[in-house]
Amino acid sequence: MLHDFALTIPADTKADSPVEKKIYLTYGVITHVEVEFHPGCNGMVEVYIRHGLHQVWPTNPDSKFKTDGGVIAWQEYHEMFYPPFDLVIGGYSPGTAYDHEIIFRFEVTPREVAERGKLSATILNTLLRLLGVKK
Repeated sequence: MLHDFALTIPADTKADSPVEKKIYLTYGVITHVEVEFHPGCNGMVEVYIRHGLHQVWPTNPDSKFKTDGGVIAWQEYHEMFYPPFDLVIGGYSPGTAYDHEIIFRFEVTPREVAERGKLSATILNTLLRLLGVKK
């Protein structure tokens, strides 16, 4: 299932009072994440994603995602097996003159399918190492 959420960050939102929005997903494994910044952010809009009180993306809690007119995307394996199935998306934009909308996308895969894919990747990596193709 693909989930799509927008977060509007008002102009000049300070880092000490970020805009946050609770989003609701479903049971499964988050296997793909995208954060889309529209042109005009100029690296001044910073966003993050939390699960409970813990910042999960970016992984280092003292950092935030920021860019201009680009999509930050990655493959993931983040289990969402126990309710509540929610995350918090948040951000701020100190020094900006306009509101900015950031788009967050999450692909949630059923547990059985995600684990099958993880097992297949492990088997393939082991085979490639045995053949001497991969170290």
